[in-house]
Amino acid sequence: MSIATENHMESKRIEWIDMAKGYGILCVFVGHMVQSSALGLFVYSFHLPLFFFLSGFLFNPGDNFFAFLKKKCRGILLPYFTLGLLVVFCDAYYPLLFSGRHFSTRHLIYEISKEFQAYIIQCRYATLWYLATLFGVNILMFFICKIKKDAVRIAVVIALFLAAMIYYHQGGGELPWNVDVICPALLFFATGYAAKKKDLIQSSPLFTKGFFAMLLLLLAVNISFNILTLAMSGDGLEMYRCSYGIFPITLISAFAGIFFVILLSTKTSFRCINYIGKNSLIFFMWHQAVIYPVLDAVYYGLGIKGYGSNPVEFLAIVFSRLIITCLIMSLFTELLRRTPLRIVIK
Repeated sequence: MSIATENHMESKRIEWIDMAKGYGILCVFVGHMVQSSALGLFVYSFHLPLFFFLSGFLFNPGDNFFAFLKKKCRGILLPYFTLGLLVVFCDAYYPLLFSGRHFSTRHLIYEISKEFQAYIIQCRYATLWYLATLFGVNILMFFICKIKKDAVRIAVVIALFLAAMIYYHQGGGELPWNVDVICPALLFFATGYAAKKKDLIQSSPLFTKGFFAMLLLLLAVNISFNILTLAMSGDGLEMYRCSYGIFPITLISAFAGIFFVILLSTKTSFRCINYIGKNSLIFFMWHQAVIYPVLDAVYYGLGIKGYGSNPVEFLAIVFSRLIITCLIMSLFTELLRRTPLRIVIK
């Protein structure tokens, strides 16, 4: 199932959306490998906003809140409280395992209990923080959609976003279930919803004329504005840390990156990318906590420390880790389909 929205599984799949999610997951993988590098800063400028945008694009509030809530619990909270348990175990077990020190079962249980507490409170806990935020955004957006006038609805979204920016600039800390991220995420989510309502994807000149020129223009805008916000503030877009740089500039960079990926997705089709997009939930949830620590240990054992000293080594290590991670996650996905948990990833 997709991390963009569980509603996608209930309707006819839209290929470009699966492609966009596939490209987005690869960006997430790379970002979690080399976050502080130029490549990492590039993908962080748009990858999570992309997923919130796609979720908004597929958002359907319906008429009955309790039916809507049931659907969101089934599509978002059920994976969180089932697949997320492996993340809790790995976050507790791997540090003990790779420390090289002897540890007892009691010690392991103690570490699991600490991780489980963080998992329940959910203040940016592992990759699971995204699902918690997505759930909150969906609930908030349901009530916003019940506002009759478009102008008032837009004003509410902007007001909530500005309130979040004030909270961020005043040094506000992380809140349980990532309440402090919900309003910034809402802006991307609501924009995706508006794009669907106004049919701004397939019918827009952005997606019908001058493909390569527009692709290069969007990429140039994303990179240049990302560099600008980094130069001016020393930081860019990182929703996990509630970091937004100079947010008007950051937003331009983010939306340019979003539409770059969407434009690319409407014009390209690769089975492997499409498969990743269709199964983005499991790919997203497990890669960092379950796969990366093992890969780190294996590469270290092979004498590969870090990501090399030159661009060729850097790209070779990133690409090899990317391929291995995708292969392992594909294997996990197919194995899950043979267990009762297949209801979670459909």
